[in-house]
Formats: sequence, C-alpha cells, structure tokens
Amino acid sequence: MEFLIDIQQNHDNAEGLEALYQFSRKEHTEGAFKSALFTSYEQTPGNLLYAAWYYRLSHVEEDEKTERGINWLVAVPLALLTGFIFWALSDERFVMLDQIPVLGLIGAPLAALAIIAYLFIGGKRAKLPAVWTGLGLLVVAGYAYFIHPILRTNLQETYLTMAIPHVALLSWIGIGWSVLGRHDEKARLAFILKSFEVLVTAGLYAIAGGIFSGVSIGMFSALGVEIPEAVARLIFAGGTGVISVIAVASVYDPLRDPAAQSFGQGVSRLMPILVRLLLPATLVVLVIYVALIPFNFRAPIENRQVLIINNGMLFAVMGLLLGASPLKEDDLPVKIRPWIRRGIIAVASLAVLVSLHALTAIVFRTLEGTLTINRTIVIGWNLANLGILITLLVNQFRSGASWVTGLQRTFSVGTVIYLIWGLFVVLGIPLLY
Repeated sequence: MEFLIDIQQNHDNAEGLEALYQFSRKEHTEGAFKSALFTSYEQTPGNLLYAAWYYRLSHVEEDEKTERGINWLVAVPLALLTGFIFWALSDERFVMLDQIPVLGLIGAPLAALAIIAYLFIGGKRAKLPAVWTGLGLLVVAGYAYFIHPILRTNLQETYLTMAIPHVALLSWIGIGWSVLGRHDEKARLAFILKSFEVLVTAGLYAIAGGIFSGVSIGMFSALGVEIPEAVARLIFAGGTGVISVIAVASVYDPLRDPAAQSFGQGVSRLMPILVRLLLPATLVVLVIYVALIPFNFRAPIENRQVLIINNGMLFAVMGLLLGASPLKEDDLPVKIRPWIRRGIIAVASLAVLVSLHALTAIVFRTLEGTLTINRTIVIGWNLANLGILITLLVNQFRSGASWVTGLQRTFSVGTVIYLIWGLFVVLGIPLLY
C-alpha cells in the first residue's frame, strides 16, 4: 500500500508525517495517504500521533462532502460528441456478419475514451496514462474487428458475441487504470463501488429518457406523424452515448482521488444498505441450492440452461460481495460489523461450492463433447471467480481485525485477474481456434 511503510516509519515523527502529507497533496494522492494513515491507526489505535491525524483527516473528509459543481463546460461537449458518434455508427451500414452492429463492439471503448477525457481534463492531472489507456482500448477493439473475418466461418459469430462483453469489461478496467495508476487496494475498491453508482445513475437517466421518448413518439404517432429512422437512432443510440458521460459527471468528482469521493449521499448512500440487506436472503438461497446439489448433480451437465444460470449467479454473487464490502470499517455501525463480515464469509463459502459444481459440469460437458470457444471462456471465468472467492476466504481468516483491508486486497487482485482473462479472451482465443 502506497505511503503505508513511510507512515509506519514516522509513527513518532510529526514533522515527517506532515512532509508526507504535503507531498501527497502535491502529487494529488491525498486519498492514498488517508488510506494508509487510517490503516495504520486501525492497526495501532493507541498511537496518539496517528489518532491526531486520523481525526484531522476525518474532519477534512466531512468538509469535502459538500459537492463541487459538475464541470458542465467539459462534460456537455464530450457527451454530445459521444452521442453524435454513437448515432453515426448506429446506421445499418455499419454491421458485422450482416447482423452484429459495429457499435456493439466499439461503443464501450468510445464511451471509455470520452469518460477518460472528462476525468483528466476536468481533473487537470497528468495526461500520459489517459493517452496510453485510450490507445490500448482502440487497439483491442480494432484487433477484434479485423481478426474476426480471418476465423473459420462457423467461429466468427461466436467470437464476436463473446468479444463484445469482454471489450466492454476491458474498457471499464481501462478507465480505472487511467484514474488509479499505482494507487492502493482501498482506492481500487472505491473505484469499483463508485462504478456501481455510475451504473445505477445511468439506469435512472435511461429510464427517464425512455419515458420521455416513449411519450413523445406516442404523441406524434397519434397525430399520424412517423418518426424518421435517423431521429429514432439519435434518440436511442445517441442518447446512450450522452448518458455514458453525463452519468459519470453526475457522481464522480475528477478533482478527487477515488477513495476521497463522496460515498454518503444519494445513490451511494442507498446502494450499500440495499446490498447488505440482500446478504441474508442470498445466504438462504445458497444454503437451499447447495443442499439440493446432491439430488440434482447432473442437471447442469445435461441442461445447458442450468449451467448458464449457475455461472450467471456466480457473477451476481461477486457483485453482491463487492457491494456489501465497506470502504472503511467506520462506514458500518459497530454492532453490525461482525455480522456483515460473517455474512460475506458465509456467502463466499457457499459460492465456492456452487462454483465447483459449475466447473465440474462444464468439464464433464467438455469431456463428453469437445473444447469449444464458449467452453474455454466459461472454464476460465469459473477458475477466475473460484480463485477470487478462495482468496477472499484465506484473507479473511488471516487478516483478523483488519478484515476490511483483507477484502480490499482480495478485490484488488480480482481486478488484475479479470484484466488478464479479459485480454486473453479478446486477443488469445482467436489464435487458438
């Protein structure tokens, strides 16, 4: 963790800690300094110097909760430009294999580029990471676009269908990489949690826009006026591009580090409560499901739909565990802290059993048939999620009182695993088949 060793070496040196703090402000890494200081205080609460800094930074954090205004001068032009590009690429001329829209493949990287531009223009930080990330996303999307016609005819559609969500995943990771750089585990978890808030906000914008568009189109239809196809594309495809930027601008302050973002207001306040309320319900469902596995062991082997549901549930559980994880222990009331931890451990433990069952099923199906692109990708994701779940459990049993730090470490490793496998699916799979 950045600053952690330096802070611990200056545990009794007030001047040294002040110098570190001023350095973090100069480098725009105050969030990393706060995270390391809070971790040091949690590990040694009796240290008076740490305590003084803890309360000093806590008050600063409270003062920072007053939201800065959205930088509309940057957000609106980028959103409109993104919307225009989305609208242009949604034309029926831009399709692959006569049915898959090109926008489906390159839409996420284009939105990511606009978001990265907003974060770094609005944040006034070093632009080099953003440039390299943007180029990397374009290369990945371009690779998928140009290599799919080279594949065997029966594999082209399968590859594109799988590449599209993985390119979107890599685009999200690219945004995080450009923002985080070498930040610590807490900053990575903060970015993930803020991403959830962005998704919910985008969904709210989409619902509002959908209602408005539906009512407007209905009114014109009642008058016998047919909406031109280009206008319809502008509303839906262009609106998607606009929302992708505006949703980020609405909830993320580019002048702050990820860990210093506001998490106590609006959607970010409601989401953790809802997710943590789902923990006991999810636990009950998993207990019943695991109890039924011995009586229905071959169900996912014989029925592909059951296997798909199993794997989808694993991703949902991963999202639940992420959403239930606090950014810092003080975010939870003292009385419920042990129960949240126990709930996370219990859900993760049962998810390991479900993951093993799903992995066994896909291996059986592969042995009975052949190793296809789909099965290769599913096996990889099963192993990835299984590894993350096991790592979570190991870190929880090892971390003791620092269980929140253990969660942060787990999900930090998880993002790297997702990045590696996502890159392999897009770049490596075509070379194997």
